[in-house]
Amino acid sequence: MKQWFLTGVLGAGCIAVAAVGFLVTMGKDHTAPVITIEKTQKIHYTEGEAYDKLLKGVKADDNRDGDLSDQIFVDKIIPVSKKKAVVYYGVMDHANNVGTAKRTVSYTAANADAEENVAADENTAPNTDEVVQENTDDKKTDAEEQTDTEKNAQDNPLQADGEKPVIALTEQTKTITRGTTFNPLSEVTEAVDDKDDRDTLFKSLHIDGEYNVNKAGTYTLQYYVQDSDGNTSDPIEFTLTVQ
Repeated sequence: MKQWFLTGVLGAGCIAVAAVGFLVTMGKDHTAPVITIEKTQKIHYTEGEAYDKLLKGVKADDNRDGDLSDQIFVDKIIPVSKKKAVVYYGVMDHANNVGTAKRTVSYTAANADAEENVAADENTAPNTDEVVQENTDDKKTDAEEQTDTEKNAQDNPLQADGEKPVIALTEQTKTITRGTTFNPLSEVTEAVDDKDDRDTLFKSLHIDGEYNVNKAGTYTLQYYVQDSDGNTSDPIEFTLTVQ
């Protein structure tokens, strides 16, 4: 009788402990705070500056802790071209749930001015290279060069750079006659990633820069792609000349 009573007491105790543990687990906060970014905010960031301006228009709200805007931090800044960068934000609530968000801002590298000065010096420097007479016997026709390019593409298929996607262009310079139609998407031949397929990547293809096919000049475009994990390919610069 005593053994039966003791067994019953122990069983009831185990049930009570399990119930308490279940209630405690159910009572925990598992919802991450939400970061919202005002789309009307136009931010320009120069490499090396304080992050204060990057936090303008960025707010965070948690279902239990309320307003966490003052807890938002800049996780990383990834340049995707010479003029743009993707800023990644994070925030943590009291239950250690982490919320994240990102936005694209206009961007200037810290050494941009120095690079422009060097380029200007190179363009104005006298050309002291010797002129080498071209051997017409070794000169290839356009058709032969195109065949070699196709053969190299088959022998060296495009591969992802670790977790980063990679894109390829048919060429990096193109000259057209003023008034001619130009489709910038036609210049992209391939896009590969360690997870996403080609169709998914092409939906996230970015082409930065402006051009006018009706006005003579030289225009620069930046091509890059971002996969579903937020990894961005190295940008490729494309030069369009309108004559």
